[in-house]
Amino acid sequence: MTFTGEQIVLSVVYVAVAFFLGKVVAFILNRIKHLSTKTTTTLDDEIVRSIEKPIVIAAVMIGIYFAIINLFPDFIIFGYDAEIIYWIIGIFVATFLVARVISTLLNWYMHKISKEQKTVDHQILPIMQKIIMIIAIIIAVIISLHMLGVNVTPAAAGLGLGGLVFALALQDSLGNLFSGIHIMSDKTLKVKDYISLENGKEGWIEEIGWRTMKIRTKTDEIIIIPNSVLAKQVAVNHSLPTASTRLTIRVGVAYDSDIKLVEKLLLDAAKSCKDIEKDPVPSVKLIDFGDSALVYELDVWTKNYPEYRDIMGEVRTKALELFRANKVNIPFPIRTIYMKQSDYTKQD
Repeated sequence: MTFTGEQIVLSVVYVAVAFFLGKVVAFILNRIKHLSTKTTTTLDDEIVRSIEKPIVIAAVMIGIYFAIINLFPDFIIFGYDAEIIYWIIGIFVATFLVARVISTLLNWYMHKISKEQKTVDHQILPIMQKIIMIIAIIIAVIISLHMLGVNVTPAAAGLGLGGLVFALALQDSLGNLFSGIHIMSDKTLKVKDYISLENGKEGWIEEIGWRTMKIRTKTDEIIIIPNSVLAKQVAVNHSLPTASTRLTIRVGVAYDSDIKLVEKLLLDAAKSCKDIEKDPVPSVKLIDFGDSALVYELDVWTKNYPEYRDIMGEVRTKALELFRANKVNIPFPIRTIYMKQSDYTKQD
């Protein structure tokens, strides 16, 4: 096959323009990258970096395609013309671009979570990146086969069935994974927070992973809870919205007690405990007229919630000492029983 001078020159121009276009695109992306460094987030920098190579490749491919068409108007590979082959290559480049962007977003989010949570499971990141790439390649292959005229319906159905079987086999793992993502994105639970669960377990959060959460109890035991199980429970975070937690202590005193004195003694008992916060200030209120006692509630706040039992015990002990020293009685429940005398008892 012979080529005219015009064809050769035009093809060289196409290739030269393609490489020039690639350089221009690279220059523009570098300028955008430079501007993105001035923003507060690193996400835009990483996205520009991830799309740079695929876009430059696409720009060069356009010029090469026109050069080939110019030299070989009837260019055929395996029975398919150049346009089909070009579009298939373009699909794979576009797929590569999308996969890189998704991987970049995932990588950025993981680093962001790492800074906030301090302790996260990093092993899942490369696994998810590989899964994303495999899914992208499968989609590109199916689209390419469809463009080549291959019936992809059975293959798509097989992939759908295989995906269903895969999802059922990994139902628990996927449930833990998505629950972990929800917990991390919700940001209501963080490492070092003290929480109590619906099942009675409580402790400090040591690690929030993609599959499990680890909680350290007061006895230094590590409780490992699957994220899917945790997501179905009611969890109380005693570190939110502030580190201070209210404790309520209920006490009953005799009806003949000096109510002002009782309130003063309860507040003095609260102030004597070093773990009780001064702001908000402790408060006392008469809440009920009991069967045999005036019922008071003492509300106090502490930042040391894990030791709340010891704190409440200390306040109760001090209150009892002050009550005894000031002759304030804590009455026992009293029941008066009236017995009706029967006729048989009267005769006796």
